Parts: sequence; structure tokens; C-alpha cells
Amino acid sequence: LAASPLFRAVRELHVPSDSAALLASQPGSPPHGILDALPHLETWIVSIRRLECDIKLALGALKPDPAPDAHGRVGVACPALGTLVVRLEDERQIAYLRELLEHRARAGYPVRRLVVGFVKVVDDAVYACAQELTAVQGVEEMQVMRYDEDEPVEFMWREKAPRGCWDRAEEHQYWQVWP
Repeated sequence: LAASPLFRAVRELHVPSDSAALLASQPGSPPHGILDALPHLETWIVSIRRLECDIKLALGALKPDPAPDAHGRVGVACPALGTLVVRLEDERQIAYLRELLEHRARAGYPVRRLVVGFVKVVDDAVYACAQELTAVQGVEEMQVMRYDEDEPVEFMWREKAPRGCWDRAEEHQYWQVWP
């Protein structure tokens, strides 16, 4: 699946929490799984609704390979990724996201626009911790959303899907390919 040319043209990807780890790694696939097949992905909207290990599975594939290849280049999944919209649960996940962003920036693949929200109500300390991500090298624009705030309209899947696909139940059911 990850080697399919179908993915090469993908520029924006919306991923519910349950599917995030599946995209990152599959049995028998390269370490980055499907994400390696998305060289033109510019925007990723993802929700992480579980413990710390899930953020490592879901977003860990975006971390650059620490060992350069024979030509001195660092391998990285989704090299064109410039915008990340992510919903998290706690400070541990924020700390992991910070580490990921710093690694990508040092390797020359910074995430320039970051939108961070939460999947549950968090206290002000967690909210403040997320706001500190503005100091990460490469982040030029950042927005932190509270639990009850929606993503900016430009990132809402309902704005991009045909009107007949607005039923949230269809996230877990088969539907025909959009025209």
C-alpha cells in the first residue's frame, strides 16, 4: 500500500486518531510506512486521543532519520510538510511534539505553521506549555486552541468534502471516491 503511486499527489491529509498509527507503520513496511509515500504532503491534520505511545507511533515517522545517507542527506518522511494541525491530551505529548519539531528544523525540514488543540479539557499550565512551542526554531506561525474551539475553517474536512459526505458516521464506513 505504501508503495502505491496514488499517494504521491497527496498534499493534505486528515487523519482521525484511530488511523494515525496505521499510517505511520505497518507490519513488513519500511520504518515510516505510508508516510514515506507522501513526499508532497504539505498539511497534516491529526488527532492523538490516547497515551504517549500513540503520539510516538502517529507522529514519530515524521522525525528525521538520525543517520545521513551516503550523500550526507538526512532521510525524512513528508519532506514538504509545512503545516501540522494536531490535537493532543497532555504535557507529555506536547514535549514529544516539541522534540519532533526541533529534530525536523535541525535537519532542514521545519514545520512552519503549527496549530495545536486538545481532545479534552486541560488546565492553564498545559495550555501555556503548548504556547511555548512558538519558540521552536522554524515555527513561524502558531495557534493554540482550547478544547471547545474548532480548527480554522481552512482545515475542516467538512469544508473540503462534497455536501453528501458531511455525515460523521461515514468516517467509519465505506464511501465512493470523491470526484
